[in-house]
Amino acid sequence: MTEFQKAAQHRIFPARRRGDTLVVTPAGSLAGYGVGEANREQARLAALLADPQIENLVIDLHHADYFGTEMVGVFVRLQQACRGATGLVRVAPGMRKVLEVMRLEDFFSFYRSERQAIRAISRIPLHERFKPRFGLPTGAVVTVTTCLLVTATCIGSISKLTYQVIGSPMARDYCTLNQLWADFRQSEQSPSSFEEGVARRSDLNRSLERLNTRVAMHSHLELC
Repeated sequence: MTEFQKAAQHRIFPARRRGDTLVVTPAGSLAGYGVGEANREQARLAALLADPQIENLVIDLHHADYFGTEMVGVFVRLQQACRGATGLVRVAPGMRKVLEVMRLEDFFSFYRSERQAIRAISRIPLHERFKPRFGLPTGAVVTVTTCLLVTATCIGSISKLTYQVIGSPMARDYCTLNQLWADFRQSEQSPSSFEEGVARRSDLNRSLERLNTRVAMHSHLELC
């Protein structure tokens, strides 16, 4: 069992990792717990804050509407062990006044929720931002999301390609030119009089001129 897993099972100061941040959720007052147990848990938290991968600290106080000076002392010691920012979350209004009277508001940042604190001070890898949904593990959620994105991208590319090949003016001009070339080759292979040959070439030239005008117009619109 890793130290982070052991910290998650703390009775007084359960903690977990979120990216480069250690999130501690005190159970409330220290009353009813042994001094030795509290000291052991604090020592483990201090060791985790010394981990090079942990820079910030968030203390979520939604279980502690009231805490005494001993608990405040714990917060201060953890803040001193933290290399980065320290945030207090969901502090009761009365207890925030106490911290202000003790001139400790400069040591901590205050946030309404853990999510707000994490967004403000933490760097969380992308795969950790996805929470399990519908009983799927995090990796499965990421895999499904990736597949959906790839599928949507492929559908969009196919739709765009279909329009370019079938529906675009440039594609229709290409088909017209191809047909004119086929007609010209057929006229050259078919026996005809000199006058008929001249008439066919004249018709072909007029068709090519119309096509050239249309292609120039479409190219101008594409550039615009």
